[in-house]
Amino acid sequence: MTNPYAAVIEQCETPRETEARLLRDVARRLEAADAAGDPVALADAVFRVRQLWTTFAVDLVHEGNALPDQLKANLLGIAGFIDRSCSEILAGDRRTVATIVEINRNIAAGLA
Repeated sequence: MTNPYAAVIEQCETPRETEARLLRDVARRLEAADAAGDPVALADAVFRVRQLWTTFAVDLVHEGNALPDQLKANLLGIAGFIDRSCSEILAGDRRTVATIVEINRNIAAGLA
């Protein structure tokens, strides 16, 4: 069942609020899947994290992105770290799950 308020919330959010919400959501999913020990849920959560950060990376290199170059470089470095960590998680090494969750939550907090 879909939340009838979700569409309204998404229409009223600023881009920063949307990014923060998505970061919190993927962090929550990843943390829950890891805690449950469910490999299918973990793979889905990792896919969602990777998808979000790939979207961020594409936006960061887009010509119209107005963020300062140093910030873009830092965020692209984080995107690369998360991508490598996602591969490690899928290979069975779950040590970076907590780090990815923390990164996402910290960045979300900075956007709020």
